[in-house]
Amino acid sequence: NWIRFGSSGTTSGQPVTTATAEGLAAIATCVRVLSNPVAHLPLVVFRRLPDGSREAATDLSVYKLLHDTPNKYQTSFQFRKLGMRDLLYRGNFVALKIPGVGGTQGLLRLNPDRVAVSLDPITRDALYEYSPPDGGKGQTYRRDQIFHVWMDSDDGVVGLNPIQMYRESIGDGLAIRNHGSRFFSNGAKPLGVIQMEGSMGKEA
Repeated sequence: NWIRFGSSGTTSGQPVTTATAEGLAAIATCVRVLSNPVAHLPLVVFRRLPDGSREAATDLSVYKLLHDTPNKYQTSFQFRKLGMRDLLYRGNFVALKIPGVGGTQGLLRLNPDRVAVSLDPITRDALYEYSPPDGGKGQTYRRDQIFHVWMDSDDGVVGLNPIQMYRESIGDGLAIRNHGSRFFSNGAKPLGVIQMEGSMGKEA
């Protein structure tokens, strides 16, 4: 199953992709309204104590990854905002776990458009094949090497792409926007000439 979702035809004739859908102000605003608050939420890893209470597990490496910075170039806010955008635009968020002493030392986001998910025919474990954007050799990762979150799914393996699911409605919105743009670029003058035979009376 490919997470990636390319152009898809619609009844309106408008090709709908993540890029074209993002050009609609209504969709872009909804994504921003949802992704910013999620990124702002505190993300704390807790440890359950014997008495049933809890405390922040600040000594764990995963605490720093999720609460402060998952990698060398992103903050937790930036990482989670990007993850939420991937979920809303693609239905999947995929990150590679960087191993190190004591466990995972970093999380690197992988573009879901470049990830294919399959199931091992024997073990039935999920395998993630990543194709780099530079056209280099792809890499296959095991499920335990990947941090994968999906929003909705039919098979429990790959998330459903919201843009694909609602492509007809999005296509209608794109068609209306494009029609309006062409109309106003023509000075708001409709094109075409009406012809008729004979003379036209005053009432006509």
